[in-house]
Amino acid sequence: MSSRFIEDHRDAHPVRLMCAVLEVSAAGYYAWRGRPVSARTTTNAALLAAIRQVHQNSGGCYGSPRVHATLRVKGTWRQESAAHIPGTLVPEHSKVVS
Repeated sequence: MSSRFIEDHRDAHPVRLMCAVLEVSAAGYYAWRGRPVSARTTTNAALLAAIRQVHQNSGGCYGSPRVHATLRVKGTWRQESAAHIPGTLVPEHSKVVS
């Protein structure tokens, strides 16, 4: 979380200052920055895009049960890749999805 915050605000504040305030090493931040995007992050982004599309196609009427059912029918929602979603992905985007 700290690294994401630093990345998002690096144009407004010096990186080393933010690292000091957030008690994160600058080396750790730069190491994080150089890492490739994880498979889970990629899967989450694709699933979130699919959720948004189904919700938009329904005219904003579908709630989570119907969105879930639609994604299962389309084959977009796979249990093994989405088991973590209810507790992590959807709540942070609930204003968009619900």
